[in-house]
Amino acid sequence: MKRCQLNSSSHLFQSFQSLLTHVFIFPTINIVTRTSFTACVFLDKCYIRSYILFLKYHILCQYEILTDITGVSDINQKDEPYSVVYELLSLRFNNRLRVHVKAINQCVSSISDIYFSANWGECELWDMYGIYIENHEKLTRLLTDYGFDGHPLKKDFPLSGYYDVRYNEFKKRVIVDKLELGQEYRVFDYKVSFDNRLFLKLI
Repeated sequence: MKRCQLNSSSHLFQSFQSLLTHVFIFPTINIVTRTSFTACVFLDKCYIRSYILFLKYHILCQYEILTDITGVSDINQKDEPYSVVYELLSLRFNNRLRVHVKAINQCVSSISDIYFSANWGECELWDMYGIYIENHEKLTRLLTDYGFDGHPLKKDFPLSGYYDVRYNEFKKRVIVDKLELGQEYRVFDYKVSFDNRLFLKLI
């Protein structure tokens, strides 16, 4: 039991030492400790690649595993509502680190050459949120159809979509037609989108 407590305290000390190293080397915006083994670092997007390299290869960090990349939207911030969160895991020090980066102009730099597991997550960011990933080798849509107009988690399109994909009995193939919304109840104000771009389309 005492050995476990010593290991836990040593890990906490090493994590605290690692966080201090972050502060002195990189101009972090804010550092918040959520739990004993999880910390959140808020960083400017221009430092993301050098900071991720530092976290992976520095002897006091050794965050060798990227467990997840996700997008976060803040409806209270009208100008730049989207952020990208990188969750890293250090097996050596048994702690997790979340790096928050503001997606200014809805784009961030790619880290798929540093962590290969970032490839899928970055494509999903582009597909779901419309956050463009700079210098990505092959940025493609993963979960939506080809030619899809809009991004699902931005809520900037009607639920019925713009196109109708169906099988034509006469042509014996699948055809794509523009969807005609004749019902009056389908014309409504899309105030769920952040900048009301969809509502402007209907005017």
